[in-house]
Amino acid sequence: MKIRTLTVAAALTAGLGVTLAPAQALTPEPPSSTVATVDPASDVQRYSTHVPEPLPQYPAPNQTQGDITGSRLTHKSKTIRLRLRFAELDKVGYLHGYSIRFHGAKVDRSVVFAAYPGKRTPIDRVAYWRGDKPVLLGKFGNPRKCSGLKATISYKYDNVLVVIPRRCLGNPRWIEAGPRVSTRFAGANSSEVNYFDDAYSSGGKIGDKAPLGARAYTPSALD
Repeated sequence: MKIRTLTVAAALTAGLGVTLAPAQALTPEPPSSTVATVDPASDVQRYSTHVPEPLPQYPAPNQTQGDITGSRLTHKSKTIRLRLRFAELDKVGYLHGYSIRFHGAKVDRSVVFAAYPGKRTPIDRVAYWRGDKPVLLGKFGNPRKCSGLKATISYKYDNVLVVIPRRCLGNPRWIEAGPRVSTRFAGANSSEVNYFDDAYSSGGKIGDKAPLGARAYTPSALD
C-alpha cells in the first residue's frame, strides 16, 4: 500500500464533522436491510486551513461540487453497499476526498479514498481522473487488509458506490454509515479553500466525527 494514498485522503477528511440534526430518513419501520436518506441541498460548508485555529467556516450554499443529496445503505448477506448521490461531481478541476465510517455493535472502521484530475482509469471510462484505491482503516487509523473492497465513481451520473465485504467488518448483525466528502479546487494555491458535506446533517462545526445514519440489518437478522 502506498503511503501517499493515505496522505491524500486523510488530508481532506480527517478532523471534519458535524453534530446537527440528521437528514430526513426514509427508512421503513420495522428495521430493514436497506436505509435510504435524503440530504438537504446547498448545505455545504467552506473552511480554510491556512489560518490560526480555531478554523473559521462559513455556509457555502452556491457550492454544488461534492454536495451530497442522498444515500442508500444496503446490508446484504456477504457485502455492504453504500451509494452516494451528489448535486454535481465533476471530473475536471476538483479534488474529492471520501471518508466513510462504518459502525456496528463491535466494529468502528472507515473507508477512505480520493480522486482528482489525471490519467484515464478503467473505473469510469467516461471520465479522466486519477483515483487512489480505497483503504480500510481501523478505529485508530491503522490500515487493515480487506480483499474485495471497491469504490466506483461515476461522474456521468454524479454518484459513488462503495462495496465492502461483511467479513472485513466482522460480519456485523447491523451497520451504520457516516459518509463525509471534502472538496477543493485542483489548481495551484487552491488548498487554502476547502468544502465539506456530510450525508446525515445540514451544516455544522469542524472537529467531530461524521454523524451516523440509521441501522441497516443483515437479512438473516430480520428472519
